[in-house]
Amino acid sequence: MRTVRCQQVKGLLWGGGATVLWASFYPTSRYLFGEEAEAIDALWLTFLRLELGAVGFLLYVLFRQGWRRLWLALKVDWRMFIGLAVIGVAAESFLVFLSLKYTTAARSSLMANTSPIMTAILAYLVLKEEFTHRKVIGMVLGFAGVAGAMLSRGGDIYGGDASFWIGDLLALASGACWSVYTVWGEGVTRRHGSALATAILLGVGGLSLLPLMLISGSQMTLAMPPRVWLGTIYLGVMAGGVANALWLGALRVISPGRLGAFGYVSSSLALILSVWFLQERVTPWFVLALLMVVVGVYLMMSDKTTPDAPESRPAESAG
Repeated sequence: MRTVRCQQVKGLLWGGGATVLWASFYPTSRYLFGEEAEAIDALWLTFLRLELGAVGFLLYVLFRQGWRRLWLALKVDWRMFIGLAVIGVAAESFLVFLSLKYTTAARSSLMANTSPIMTAILAYLVLKEEFTHRKVIGMVLGFAGVAGAMLSRGGDIYGGDASFWIGDLLALASGACWSVYTVWGEGVTRRHGSALATAILLGVGGLSLLPLMLISGSQMTLAMPPRVWLGTIYLGVMAGGVANALWLGALRVISPGRLGAFGYVSSSLALILSVWFLQERVTPWFVLALLMVVVGVYLMMSDKTTPDAPESRPAESAG
């Protein structure tokens, strides 16, 4: 009994650690855009951090399962892997990263983490999942919170009083991409396992950005300032690979439904870190909007008709 309880405590600590690392993605990216904007190519850095995250998972998969398992997964589900990697990994990661060039970390985190609301709508349209009164109330609260957040004003040390609506919309679009991954990603994860699916999706997602980088003339250079390199490594290894590894470890002893509760505090953590490190100025209206979104998502995710999320996806958009 004590062993089981210790394992559950360990799982909760791992899940909490992953959530903290994911929340730190937003202020870290905002800091890079604020201090080293001229050295930041959003496509190139998105490619680098995705591939850095993929390397860790790939080494783990090859060590535990070998090349054959990886090849069979690609052979069976290559179309699905490409689709999910392009939309749910590459597009989601690039959009949320780019949003932090235009909006604050707290706002970007809030907008991106409305993905459960969009997931519910997509699941209703595609999977015909039931809409209960609890889900409808949660959705209305969530949308009202998003509208309130977009209308509120604020700033940080890199930007004055502004609406930030371009960055807000980019972060919302990233949440929509994550919803696509959530709805269609369950099958490949169930068939091939979380670690293997994550390794493939991160790797293919990063590679899918190469044609766009060539067309747009991205500055694909390794001669970047040390601060940009440190930030990129942190985002790819810590907020990417390590965070996912902690989450996968937690899922071994904690059910996805219970562990999903960490998603409710992600935006709040991002707000605290942003105020602390970036001196973000938030209004009471923004805090109220954040609470409305968190309560709305909680009502939707805690609905008894909502099945536990598969272990492939974290509870919040991680960038």
